[in-house]
Order: sequence, then structure tokens, then C-alpha cells
Amino acid sequence: MRSFRRALLSILCVLAILAAATAAVLGLYYTTEYQTYTDSFLRRDLAGSVDFLVLGSSHAENGVVPAILDEELGVNSYNISGWVMPMAAKRLLLEKELARNPIRTVVIEIAYDTLSRSNDEDFCEGDEAVIARLDTMGERLAYMRENLSLNQWADVYSRAMFRGAQVWLKKITGAPGLDRAAKGYFGKEAAPLSLRPEEIGPAFQSEPFSVDTYRPENAAILEEIVRLCREAGAEPVVVTVPVSERFLWVTRGQDEFLGYMRDLCGRLGCPYWDFDLWRGRFDLLDDDTSFRDLTHLSDPGARAFTPVLAACLREAPDPSLFFDSYAEALEHSAYCER
Repeated sequence: MRSFRRALLSILCVLAILAAATAAVLGLYYTTEYQTYTDSFLRRDLAGSVDFLVLGSSHAENGVVPAILDEELGVNSYNISGWVMPMAAKRLLLEKELARNPIRTVVIEIAYDTLSRSNDEDFCEGDEAVIARLDTMGERLAYMRENLSLNQWADVYSRAMFRGAQVWLKKITGAPGLDRAAKGYFGKEAAPLSLRPEEIGPAFQSEPFSVDTYRPENAAILEEIVRLCREAGAEPVVVTVPVSERFLWVTRGQDEFLGYMRDLCGRLGCPYWDFDLWRGRFDLLDDDTSFRDLTHLSDPGARAFTPVLAACLREAPDPSLFFDSYAEALEHSAYCER
């Protein structure tokens, strides 16, 4: 009996220590602005003043600069995009911002892989980031209960504890916190990506891509997002942010993505602009300075691209400003000329 009591006491002590550590780590994580996604206090401070949203994945998070939109369009914008953010999470964050802000425009960024994501896969990094952006522990627990399996709860917990430990380290070392002026934008340094001459031929369309992986429930949530925007009096605009020229060169099947998105947005009755097909992209964006990796803009690339997006939002672009297809766009690639 004594051994049982000792074992029980040991277990209770371990649980108590774990609970205290969790409270200390997550308490600081969720109540301070040291991480990219701990912006709930900032968004609450801005409530009632934001009239323009950018909603998407890391392609938009790294690719659209609110400060430039504000200057070019005379708006107060916020970039609420996030790394591998599930569609259900985008809908949830959108609902929160529509409820507390006079939103007039929502730019919805859809990348080539956005509609293939599933909660059955390991995208808990995106879930954990969304959970950090919610206002209360009750909201966080409700999101986890409705969207995550038990195994994913453990994944999210471990990710949150790791980020929380990083917060403690930043606080102890006096590291800078969240850049409030960036309003959700997260710029990154450029990385050289250009193919060497001997790589160009073998690399051409060597990586297959297909819309067969797209999930109907994601398209359905996109439809709900468009509906929510309209019900709130906001105009939805769907865009694709540029990826690197190298990625376009090596990927086969991008015209399937284009056809899918044109059909989907046609049915939804909202504009769709694929800026990979914007005719000026090859002159504006360079693989060695404009991208942080194959599919994400760098800070210089984002600052070059955002004025183009703003110009199209100011006045709807003529279709002639865009290539008709990825096949046509590649004919104008520097890799094709070599």
C-alpha cells in the first residue's frame, strides 16, 4: 500500500511540476509580444480602425507589406496571413476581424498548394500559430477541440512550449519583441536561387504538380470566406503571390492550377489575379534578390511586388497585362532564352 501511495505521490508531483512549467511558459508566451504570431493584443488595439485585410498563407505573410498598401491606397491594412495556416483557421480569424473592424477589402491569397492542406496531415505548425493569435485560453481550447485529434494536441503543446521557451530567452536577453508597425508582415532576407547554365535543360518541368490533391472542403471554406466578406460589406479579391522563376521553370502542371482557380473564382463571382502571370514580373523580380526560397518573396521582393498589387486594387487591371497561361509565361523566362 505504501509503495502505491509513493508512486501516486510521485506521479502527482510530476504532474504538478509539469502544470507549473506549462503555466509559466505558456502564460508568458500568450501574454507578451515576442513572437511573430503573438499579435492578439495589437489586433485588439487596432479594433475599429482596420479597413483592409490580407488573408493567406506564408506566401502573403512574406509577400505583402501593409505599410506600402496604406501609403498607396490610403487604407489602414493588416496582414493576417500565417505559415501553413489551415483554411478553417483563416475563416476563424477573418470572422473575428470582420466583427470588430469596418473592413472594405479582403485580399485572399491562394498559393498552388493551399487547397491541398488537410488536418489529417502534419500541419500543426500552422495550427499552433493560429492558436497563439486567439484572444483567450477558452478560444484556444475550443479551436483545438473542434479541429485537432488527440495526437495533434500533443504536437501543438510541444510546439507551443518550445516557442514559449524562446520567449523566456528573448525576455531574459532583452531581445526586441513583435514589430507592431509591420502589422503582420514578416520580411526575410533574400537567398540566391538562379539555376546554373548546365542545370537549366535537365531541370525544365522535372517536378510534377497536380490539382488532384486539392480537397473539396478547402474550396468550400474559400466559398464561405467569400460569402462572409460580402455579408460584411467587404470586397473579396483572390490573388496568387509570385513564386520564383526557378520554381516556375522546374514545375510541371501549373496550368492545371490556373484553370482550377479561374473556374472556382468564376463560380464565386470574384476577381482572380495570378501575379506569376503578370507580364512585368520577370523584369521586376530576380531569383537572386527577390526570393527567400523557391516559393516565398524576400523583403526586397515583397517591397517591389506590393506596389503592383496596390495599383491593381486601385484600378482593376486590363487582362492584357497578364500572360494567358504558364506555358506562355515560360516562353518569356530568362531560362528559356538561355
